[in-house]
Amino acid sequence: MPNIFTNQYVKIAMLCSIAIILLLISLYLKLNLANADDHFFFTATQQSTVINFLEYRYENWTGRIPIEAITILTIQYSFVWKFIAPFCLLLIAISISRIVCNKIILFYVFLSLLLMLAMPYAVGINTVLWLTGVYFYILPLSLCFYTMSVFVAKRQRKIEIVLSFIFTFYFSYMEQIAIFFIFICAVWLFLQKDLWTKINIPLLVSSIINFIVSVTAPGNYSRYRAETWSWFPDYTYYSMIQKFSFGFDKFHQLLILHWNVTFIFLLILMIYLYFMQGTRSIAGHLSTFIGMIFIVFSILYSCRGKIDLLGRFFFNRHVLDADKWSSLSTYLSYLFVMLLGISVCILMLSSIKNKHCLWIVMSLFFIGIMDTLIMGFSPTVYASGLRVDFIFEVCCVVICIFVIDDLFLCKSNVMNIQKLQ
Repeated sequence: MPNIFTNQYVKIAMLCSIAIILLLISLYLKLNLANADDHFFFTATQQSTVINFLEYRYENWTGRIPIEAITILTIQYSFVWKFIAPFCLLLIAISISRIVCNKIILFYVFLSLLLMLAMPYAVGINTVLWLTGVYFYILPLSLCFYTMSVFVAKRQRKIEIVLSFIFTFYFSYMEQIAIFFIFICAVWLFLQKDLWTKINIPLLVSSIINFIVSVTAPGNYSRYRAETWSWFPDYTYYSMIQKFSFGFDKFHQLLILHWNVTFIFLLILMIYLYFMQGTRSIAGHLSTFIGMIFIVFSILYSCRGKIDLLGRFFFNRHVLDADKWSSLSTYLSYLFVMLLGISVCILMLSSIKNKHCLWIVMSLFFIGIMDTLIMGFSPTVYASGLRVDFIFEVCCVVICIFVIDDLFLCKSNVMNIQKLQ
């Protein structure tokens, strides 16, 4: 770690900045009764008891009972959610630092928080700055990342183990987050045999069981039929390939959002790492070129609102319609985004020398993408808005911290070798 980040005054500045950021988020967050979801949960118990409401929802709409229970029990108390929102963001940032290096480093916490706030505004406004989004995305994801940090910890404290098991009974009822946790932990178990412990296996099993309980709730089928009729009447007749294409369109839409600073920062880091310590190759040079082109296009698109270089649907984030579906420029844009994803993987393989770090980073990138693609298998793929992209953005933040930590480690090793010489 460079000396500047261990300087006492720099630490105080970072702590003050974190406090100000969290305070501003708390002050900005408001209950919006004009929003259908906020209004629904705020008034949920006016005509029914909590138990009756949850029973009805379980039978007729969703299995997310723990999440909805916490929401309706606390949404009327502003001091609760004004504390929850900033605390959960801080918990995610702290957990990222622990996942990366098994300890809390203030600079990593500060940078993680900044990168989360640097994600596209369209994603943030649907999660961090939306009250229902705080309960359904920020809170469960923060508990998920905390549990992940305990999962990879070299020393697991008893209180953290107990909390992690309790948290699986909450975040596992948010399907997208549960799938992310189950897959990432399964991959980490495959990559690191030392994670096969008497704590981690039951922890993963607990999440799987709760996830199954959630998705097998009778209300899910009723919701599926109602949502299909409301949003996508022909959805049940589409093939697997067509549904996958909706998921890829969501991923394409995410990458080209205005001012996707988090992903741009990740690209810049990977390109810098490639030039600093990467294994040179034609594939690496092409990947670097594609990454640079994307950065230029993304900034131009963010400033101008459109890029007509290869047609009006190239680098166009609007959802699919009859015109866009049949336009060649749409598929050229898809091809470019696909090449970009491959390029990021090539840069990772060429530049990250620490094999442990490499496979962790690759797994986060792949599962982050997968978690976006699976949205294509839901009739609410577009109705869900951009809040479902929050997980991928946080994965990008984790990758950035991993890469920075790897850079610091490499520089430290070089300096130690020079001292020995």
